[in-house]
Amino acid sequence: MRPPRVRLETDAGTVEGVTVIVQNSDPFTFYGRRPLRVCEDAGLETGSISLTVLKRATVLEMPTVVPRLFSSSAQRVQRHRQIEGFTGVSHARVTSLAGTFPVQVDGDYIGEFEQVTYGVAPRSLAVVS
Repeated sequence: MRPPRVRLETDAGTVEGVTVIVQNSDPFTFYGRRPLRVCEDAGLETGSISLTVLKRATVLEMPTVVPRLFSSSAQRVQRHRQIEGFTGVSHARVTSLAGTFPVQVDGDYIGEFEQVTYGVAPRSLAVVS
């Protein structure tokens, strides 16, 4: 009922919200065979991360957010009045406004944090095939 509030800070701006999604690839996930796209311009070859912030998650807002998530269109998600997106970001910081907030990576819960910093190190992973 009362999700933890956080502040996202990037070079492109600062916004407060209840959920932050950080992507370096597209799509965000799948629902069956349907891709769910949340952040615009996310991709492994971009050399940046894209972020989306849900500013409020009220019972009045969520019925209009969920259909956009299932539309497979990040642009449609980003046009919602309670969502703000950031693209082409090299680093970002998410800070709790009170206590801690839960963090997931690739769907796995990794713990509670007061602050998390995200960044990019282009071409730092060597892949052998």
